[in-house]
Amino acid sequence: QLVAFPVARRAKVTAERRWKSDEPILTASNVFPKPFEDLPGNIDLSNVPLTEEEENRLAWLGLELQPLNRELARLNNVSDLSRDGEIGALVSYVYADSPATAAGVTAGDVLLRLHVEGYPKPMEVIIEKNEYPWGTFPWDRLDEIPEQYFDQIPEPWGSVENTFTRSLTDLGFGKPFTAELVSGGKVIRKEFTVVQSPPHYDSAKRYKSELLGLTGKNLTYEVRRYFQKTPDEPGVIVAKIEPGSKASVAGIKPFEILTHVNGVPVHSADEFEARLTEATKTPETSPTTGPTSAPSTDNGRTLRLSVKRMTTGRVVRIKIR
Repeated sequence: QLVAFPVARRAKVTAERRWKSDEPILTASNVFPKPFEDLPGNIDLSNVPLTEEEENRLAWLGLELQPLNRELARLNNVSDLSRDGEIGALVSYVYADSPATAAGVTAGDVLLRLHVEGYPKPMEVIIEKNEYPWGTFPWDRLDEIPEQYFDQIPEPWGSVENTFTRSLTDLGFGKPFTAELVSGGKVIRKEFTVVQSPPHYDSAKRYKSELLGLTGKNLTYEVRRYFQKTPDEPGVIVAKIEPGSKASVAGIKPFEILTHVNGVPVHSADEFEARLTEATKTPETSPTTGPTSAPSTDNGRTLRLSVKRMTTGRVVRIKIR
């Protein structure tokens, strides 16, 4: 006789104050007949298989948020509204062309709660503290890190996915809600609709060069903000370096930015792929559109990559034949 069996619990983040383990829980078998008696009423229509691109979708308001604490709550005169800094988040940055910008949210506002029709109580805004594990990103010591540890280096800008963005995503795109904020010392409410964010680092278009052993990604909004790059500046971010590859041997490191291939600027992973494809053709078949796109030196056997590490640039030469 079946008494119990393991079941993985997948509660939505909106119902949780902290991340929970997704380890299976031994569940009594007698709890299952009731849901099956009313399948239409107990089916989660959003719980369906997703593509990789769909799995990486996130909602956004276009805000960077700093979790409140007792001191920040006191400085912003919201101690009583935030339970002495236990809930709420300080707006530290507002992205242009975002829902928050359109609604008039500004840096220095304090986001407290979301009110959603159909929910029994407001959703309190709780942001986990996002501290870099090494204190600050070791840009000045990047050359000392062995290549076998490259995959273990956390992104210097931090993930855009947190409890708040995941909670918004769980509400569902198109869902209206009201944000409760403190702005200019007054409690105000602003109306929003859950919308999908622009591509972020985890969902960015990528291209892997098997020849170089290097994967480049588009510069997404949070990456450009970290590096203080405007939308029209060229570059792809180095997302992965294969150990022992040409790129690794040449000294290219994760999270550096490739701005040019043989003098030609690259603005996306697609352009990066196109420039590499062109550069690795034989001199006889490589198209020539001008001096910057001509074959590289050594009769096309050397690839020149313009690389930036923060504000310091260099040219890396890689033998390709």
